[in-house]
Amino acid sequence: MTPTTTVVSATGRITLAEAQDFIFTEARLADDHRYDDWEALWADNGVYWVPAAGKSLEDPDSNISVIYDNRSRIALRVAQLSSRPANATRRTRQVASRA
Repeated sequence: MTPTTTVVSATGRITLAEAQDFIFTEARLADDHRYDDWEALWADNGVYWVPAAGKSLEDPDSNISVIYDNRSRIALRVAQLSSRPANATRRTRQVASRA
């Protein structure tokens, strides 16, 4: 599987199908320990945000988040994962469903 590029419209929105394709692509890359390819999915102004339950999902700065990483934090995650010794256990599993 090769990384895909999703072009975001002027409104900043993508379709549900495009979002699902992105999630499945990134999950497969992480599962296969292809961290450099995973990192290449992200634009310089990209934000990886997983909001916790709350009333508003509009503003990550005003809500509790499970993950709220900018591009430099994403690069740091990749560097940490890539620098582990070869014999270290590397386990990442993403759960995604098209249900």
